[in-house]
Amino acid sequence: MDSSLQSRDLKQAVELLEKAGVIYRVKQTGGGGLPLEANAKENHFEVTFLDIGLMQNIRGLSSEMLISADENFIKINDGAIAEQFTAQELLAYRDHYQAPSLYYWAREARNSNAEIDYLIPCFSHVLPIEVKAGKAGTFKSMHLFFDIFRSSPGDRISQIYFNDTLPIISLPFYAISKLCFLLQRFV
Repeated sequence: MDSSLQSRDLKQAVELLEKAGVIYRVKQTGGGGLPLEANAKENHFEVTFLDIGLMQNIRGLSSEMLISADENFIKINDGAIAEQFTAQELLAYRDHYQAPSLYYWAREARNSNAEIDYLIPCFSHVLPIEVKAGKAGTFKSMHLFFDIFRSSPGDRISQIYFNDTLPIISLPFYAISKLCFLLQRFV
């Protein structure tokens, strides 16, 4: 980052891009209950873009690079692309009578790196969502979230097929639009 850049200038740029609908803030929230905005931290946020193409351009990824890239290059970028796609889908299928908003949870303890990619309201419950680019992955953060908030189920969005084994239900990327509908029998 440019050391001469002032935080007020950066804040203004982020606000303008957000108002234009080019980016969306994914705010950190406490995650303990609804509404998620009640415990959101205005100054702690991640950014997601309007679409994958913008995200790839900002990261300097051209389609030629992705097509001709080796396996390690793809693995490095797959996670960001999977999270971007999931954010786009969650925003697209939100309640259109409410302002678009996404949240994430991060444990606020020393030497802790526990984080849940997204939290959304689903049938009066907080639904934690972990996004995995591949078929494998651990769920330490999800289980910690369950322990802290005594909640279940959670959702894993990835390349694997639908699996309704509790406490973490697996959903493929193509079914994100049906997320709350599929989970209504568990909450």
